[in-house]
Amino acid sequence: MHHPNRYRVLLRIRKQEEDIKAQALARSRQAVQQSERERTSLELTRQAALEHAGQSLLSEFDAAEVRSYYQYERHLAALRDQKDADIRALQADEAEKRSVLEGATKARQIAEKLHQRRRDSYQRYLHREAQKQLDETATMYAARDLPNAPTGDEQ
Repeated sequence: MHHPNRYRVLLRIRKQEEDIKAQALARSRQAVQQSERERTSLELTRQAALEHAGQSLLSEFDAAEVRSYYQYERHLAALRDQKDADIRALQADEAEKRSVLEGATKARQIAEKLHQRRRDSYQRYLHREAQKQLDETATMYAARDLPNAPTGDEQ
């Protein structure tokens, strides 16, 4: 019977693959969170520009200044919309990486079960071999300790 440690390498490789996939998923999640923060910042800046434009209307009216605020607001709205599209793409990438990680996790679990079964099988094999040795030793001692059996001639 082969030693079960030959499956340890397979298990180690599967764990490393799973770790790599988990790191990729974490980077993807960070990218989504960063984009969401940037989108929030754009939205807050846009709202501040609108408020400032509204405040400037309360004082003296300058059409060029109001137009520039609204152009800036439109620009920020376009950037926000682009960021929304980026977020959706990043979320799709995150979902794909999550499914890849799930596959890697299943592969690692299969390798763990295979390794564990092989280890258990090897332990049973070692136990049987040890028991055979003990039985053989006990038989040898028992045969040595038996008195000489009478043969049919002595009677």
